Amino acid sequence: MCDPAICTCVNTPLSPINLTFPMPTCVRQIGTPILNVGCANVTCTPGSCGQNVTFEVCPGDASSEVTCAITVYTLTFTGFKEFILQVPVFDQVGCDLPEYMTFLFDVNIGTQTCYYCSPQTCSGDYCTVLSINNLSITFDPAAHTLTVTGQPVFNCPASD
Repeated sequence: MCDPAICTCVNTPLSPINLTFPMPTCVRQIGTPILNVGCANVTCTPGSCGQNVTFEVCPGDASSEVTCAITVYTLTFTGFKEFILQVPVFDQVGCDLPEYMTFLFDVNIGTQTCYYCSPQTCSGDYCTVLSINNLSITFDPAAHTLTVTGQPVFNCPASD
């Protein structure tokens, strides 16, 4: 068996979200927004890499220290996660607005690698691999804009 490549830690840092969307001028207020996550556009590739691990077989006995090469199993994710923001809108008298306005935006996950002790398979269900911490949705009626901010966080799936 060939030794796998040495494990590397080169996950793509995720940039904060700071998006501004135009709103119709007759929107006077918004209701509670609903954020839905799309599951498409994420690919998964299983793999493995090698890591040297040093440990003492007998705790406290330095002469029993041994370094072993182990195989670490990986799932590497690339692509985009789509988010769908639905915002209830309320108009001024005489305006014709839909009940909800819908805004779409993607978050590029770059390349994210997850590490496991046993071989893994790509399940195909990646709806939960990306979440947004500190999500804030702010409506500015004077500027007629809706601003969405937050920090994307990649969540490795549980092992098989």
